Amino acid sequence: MGASNRVPVKLSRTIARPKRRGLGMRRHPSQARAQRTFGTVLDAAVALIERDGVERATTRRIALAAGVSIGAVYEYFPNKESIVVHLGTNWLRRIREIVEALHPSRSAIPDLLGYVNRTLDDVARLYRDQPGLLTVVRLIGAIPELREAEQAHDAAVIASTASALRHYAPDADPAEVQAAANCMIIMGHGVLSACLVVEIGEATRLLRMLRVSIYALITPILLSTQTAGR
Repeated sequence: MGASNRVPVKLSRTIARPKRRGLGMRRHPSQARAQRTFGTVLDAAVALIERDGVERATTRRIALAAGVSIGAVYEYFPNKESIVVHLGTNWLRRIREIVEALHPSRSAIPDLLGYVNRTLDDVARLYRDQPGLLTVVRLIGAIPELREAEQAHDAAVIASTASALRHYAPDADPAEVQAAANCMIIMGHGVLSACLVVEIGEATRLLRMLRVSIYALITPILLSTQTAGR
């Protein structure tokens, strides 16, 4: 996920330069009823923000759409921006969990192409199925807490990807491996984000071209493995 590959969005001065304020959750739901209320609030917030924009999706309107009191919203979130931060950090955590789980030291994936294909398929599915993701992607640059979380996430995912490439190609040039890992993450985020705003046919073509581009990136690494084995 590279910071330079963002879906464009027109932000007002208020959103583009937010004040630093508490954006963490006030508490996490534990009982079944509280979890249902929490999920209802999130669903309503996502629907409002995607339809009307984050500026118009006030906490009061979110509560009204969710069919709960405004106090029920404030019980979990101090403001609407904190809802976006929660959606974003949760999404980043899930991507990192997928990448870490597919690392060859933890999975049984036998070769580099298999690793690349499985990682791309699983991460693309998470982009496609995450509610509210388009809003999160658009606001990463506008909410400092979310931007910082993404930067830390990117560093961890790039490190894991580079480690996986080195596992499959221990004799490859370390600089080539690092560059490939960086490009895979930056390119992947850019294309998968673009897939959120195009028709399904175009998204399928973009995903296919992303796969081909990643194959091209790892070709020198694969060739170095074959050369070393001679």
